[in-house]
Amino acid sequence: MNARLPLIDEYDGVCRAREEPLPVEAAARMRLCNHGNARGGCEHFPVEEQRSAFRFEVLRRSAAHLDVLFIQEAFYTPLNWRRHEFRMEGEELEPDLDDSCERAQMIAFCRSYVRQYPIETQIVLNHVKSAKT
Repeated sequence: MNARLPLIDEYDGVCRAREEPLPVEAAARMRLCNHGNARGGCEHFPVEEQRSAFRFEVLRRSAAHLDVLFIQEAFYTPLNWRRHEFRMEGEELEPDLDDSCERAQMIAFCRSYVRQYPIETQIVLNHVKSAKT
């Protein structure tokens, strides 16, 4: 597969699709878990689950925080979305997420984003954009 991973970096862990955490084989982790939309491809994906993937998009960034759009997809279509602020200091979310898996993925995305796109890079990219307009 050639696409940006939803969390930017590849992550390892356990499957939380069921009540009991399950180990995940490396091949399934990359192909299914790290890309989202595992419905129909993963034997552990709950049939009754309406959501099929989480997506994240940075709307705005400062040195102190990220404004992130959190999107829940169903069959490759946005089902629900909301904005969250990720505060760099303390890695806090406002509003916080009650679901531990959603929260863990949001924080993982924010950490990956900050690591992949340092603020100095963002300043240069914004300068280039403004010079073109």
